[in-house]
Amino acid sequence: MTQVVSLSYAQYPLTKKIGNDTVVIMTIKQGEQINKSFDEYEEKVSKLKDTITTLKNTLIDGKKHYDSSIGFVKSEVNEYKWKYEENKRIYLKNEELFYKTHNTDILQKISLAIVVMFLFFKLN
Repeated sequence: MTQVVSLSYAQYPLTKKIGNDTVVIMTIKQGEQINKSFDEYEEKVSKLKDTITTLKNTLIDGKKHYDSSIGFVKSEVNEYKWKYEENKRIYLKNEELFYKTHNTDILQKISLAIVVMFLFFKLN
């Protein structure tokens, strides 16, 4: 049983302390395995970075040509024109609503003033 433990422990690099320094002792096979793992991981990371870059570019190109809120394809210039016109339409609609509310408020105040004046002259 103790040999199994020592054999499985021998698979990992050993560390020895010499003075204030720590030295890692490993076999050539272990070093090659570690280097191979690093190369494989570096290749995987490189491929993932390339995939992410490709997906980002695809997404940016798609945003330039498609707007899901209106549901059709349009060019970048038309997009800004459309946004400007839509903002202008909303602004004018809100202005119209404000003036209607404001005019109604003034009309109510004038009506109240007339009623108060009528009651004042009726009492005198």
